[in-house]
Amino acid sequence: MHHEHFTSYESVKGSSEQSFGFLFGVIFVGIGLQPVLHQGELRLSSLSTGLALLLVAKFRPRLLQAPNRYWLMLALMLSRIMNPLITGLLFLCVVMPTSLLLRLMRKDVLRLRFDSRAETYWIQREVPGPPPKSMTNQF
Repeated sequence: MHHEHFTSYESVKGSSEQSFGFLFGVIFVGIGLQPVLHQGELRLSSLSTGLALLLVAKFRPRLLQAPNRYWLMLALMLSRIMNPLITGLLFLCVVMPTSLLLRLMRKDVLRLRFDSRAETYWIQREVPGPPPKSMTNQF
């Protein structure tokens, strides 16, 4: 039995319509102004879209309710696809090669191998700090 519930029905709260409009407005204004940095012409369509989004976000944010909801749905769908892919890639590119390398070098990092000559598997260690007897009357 797994300890995680993969069929979770938790509600995800998206951003407000106003912040959604401001974010995309700034992005579109940036796209519209970007060619100016390289001595190009303004992208008027992106600039006007961005300015319109900024005005709508400021004065009529309710108009952005549907686009904000669809954006959230797209983000949730992408997260269901990308999270397992990225986790799988991390496993295949980091964990598995590290494991194979350690096995090739015959390393037992977790000390899991059976040692018939060992009396015990306890690891003796030196405790740092003051001696334990000096801590009898702490309070």
